[in-house]
Amino acid sequence: MKKVILHIGRHKSGTSSLQGFLHANRGALRDMGILYPSTGRGKQVAHHRLAHFLERPQPESKDFEQLKAQLKQESEGFDTIIISSEAFQNCRNLKALRNFFSDYHLHVVVYFREILDYLQSAYAQRVQNTNESRGFEAYAEQTKLNYHAFYDRWEAIADTISVHYFHRSALKNQDIIDDFLVVSGLDISKDHNKFHQPEADSNPSIGGNLLYFKLLYNRLGYESDKRLYRRLSEIATTNTKRFANGFYIDDITASNIRKLYEDNNQFLVNHCDMLIMRDFNLKPKCPEMTTLDEDLNTILQFMPEKSITLSELTDEKAK
Repeated sequence: MKKVILHIGRHKSGTSSLQGFLHANRGALRDMGILYPSTGRGKQVAHHRLAHFLERPQPESKDFEQLKAQLKQESEGFDTIIISSEAFQNCRNLKALRNFFSDYHLHVVVYFREILDYLQSAYAQRVQNTNESRGFEAYAEQTKLNYHAFYDRWEAIADTISVHYFHRSALKNQDIIDDFLVVSGLDISKDHNKFHQPEADSNPSIGGNLLYFKLLYNRLGYESDKRLYRRLSEIATTNTKRFANGFYIDDITASNIRKLYEDNNQFLVNHCDMLIMRDFNLKPKCPEMTTLDEDLNTILQFMPEKSITLSELTDEKAK
């Protein structure tokens, strides 16, 4: 029976780097009998279109059957198919999703992060990508996460499921790509001369005063868009230590949030046999007042198309 390896994330667990590798090396994978299909992906690096289609699927519909038939036709001659998108987490009707993959052995692969580590990264992503304006503590307290329930839903519809810990020290060769290839049962070396090596992190989390800039931007009521998102990523990439290095969380706040979600960290102990508590004391503050005006000036110079001024940011900061 053909096997579908369905990689569902979670969010902020190296998904962009992994998907970039799979897309860039889809030809080499085909030569090895492994399909990274274009069905539900098009020219995108990940299968976000398929995931969005299956969020609220209609199994009896013509579109459902056509897309299912398209995947079946494309996978002819292949025993292993890899499909990847963190957007599969949004699928509400997993029985219908299982119906879509009824012709395959469905193996679900998912990576989890330590809860505070995840919340920090997810918060930075949300601020960057939306008009989120809450402070981190409010966001963390109001975000409802349940690793147990998430796992149980997917385990119920998968033929097999594998859970893995996302932390550099826990990954094969400290690398998400190597780790995914191993846990997926693929006897492939990333260093094989057929493979293109991935670039640096294509989706870094913004931090420090770059994160604070976007919070001020959101609080002023400006709209977020894809162009701004990419620009912030570029700024973070060019100054990683200052703008893409997370943000400071004091020990009391860290302890309170971890206690609030202690069941999630216990899940990691139970399923991954490890729990690594990262220290956030040495991360750049948000805001870092000693360099704030200088940093805001630097950031604004990277986005001349925006009409926002330093005085607006300064007035909002004062509030």
